[in-house]
Amino acid sequence: KETKATKTANPAAPPDPAAQQKRLAARQKKAADGLADLRLWLDDILRNGLVALRGNLNQRCRDMAKRMIDAQISGVAAELQTIAELPADAGERLFYRLSRLSLLAENYARLAELPPDVQAETLGRLGFPVAKETVLAGAAIPGLWQHIGTVISEIDRGEAHAHWLYDAASQRFAYLLDFIIRGAPAALPSVLHGQAYAGELCYYPGIANLRALPKTWEITAAPPPLAPASQTIAQALAGVQQAYAENPLLERYPLRVDNLRLARRDDQLALTDGEQLLPLELAEDQRLRLLATTGGAPFSAFLLYEYDTRALRLLSFSDSAGKLNVY
Repeated sequence: KETKATKTANPAAPPDPAAQQKRLAARQKKAADGLADLRLWLDDILRNGLVALRGNLNQRCRDMAKRMIDAQISGVAAELQTIAELPADAGERLFYRLSRLSLLAENYARLAELPPDVQAETLGRLGFPVAKETVLAGAAIPGLWQHIGTVISEIDRGEAHAHWLYDAASQRFAYLLDFIIRGAPAALPSVLHGQAYAGELCYYPGIANLRALPKTWEITAAPPPLAPASQTIAQALAGVQQAYAENPLLERYPLRVDNLRLARRDDQLALTDGEQLLPLELAEDQRLRLLATTGGAPFSAFLLYEYDTRALRLLSFSDSAGKLNVY
């Protein structure tokens, strides 16, 4: 007789490809039906004008978000929740976000006709998962990846932490994404604040997608000084515009600008390279830290451009010795 002590568990059965395909087809059908409803909803808004949304924007967006959750389109549901929180006078931001939803729905309706990178971008933003193995099977980009800042966003049941990285040799950007779920056991972040890592990154599929996974990853003893460069404001903004022209689904884009000083334009803070001004919102403690560290001397800065608000977020800046100061 087999006892509990001697009984061995049967090995897990391998995944059934036919069952996996059936589940995927069912999810795709749900998504198609949900996005068809979204397109009708968007058409109704365009027919009646954005003014008709005043007073009931919040409820209408939340109702449609529930429909998207039923359709297993988490990316659209999250976007609708964000739209629901917009102030009543944010007409331009509302139009931008509704336009992105319309483009997503249109892309999915003709997915098979689109290039592979646009298909991957569309599916990723809708919330279709990409297997870790698929990402790591892609090209591995070696570098010395320095942490330049972390952006925290609210998600359902927790937070998403985007750890932005920069490799000076290749001038490449990337970010690693951690999900912090309320009530879940605490885990170490993928990237420690202000540190640098020698390793290889594999980018997620999409249109020049900057989200990545580490294939090899080793923290260095000390972050190296930031290598000098001469990127102007005009060049950086041209990169921002080019990135959006290539991918109108973009939400934000990183940039490096060099030889900057802090300035004022009327009552607003700005960064200047002597030729052009970049308006910048800075908390008082951030402004004082920047001034105290640079002493009025030129510095390099890493910023994140938000297409929604057309605003810049200062992630970090360097001092005269090239030491990076990460907020």
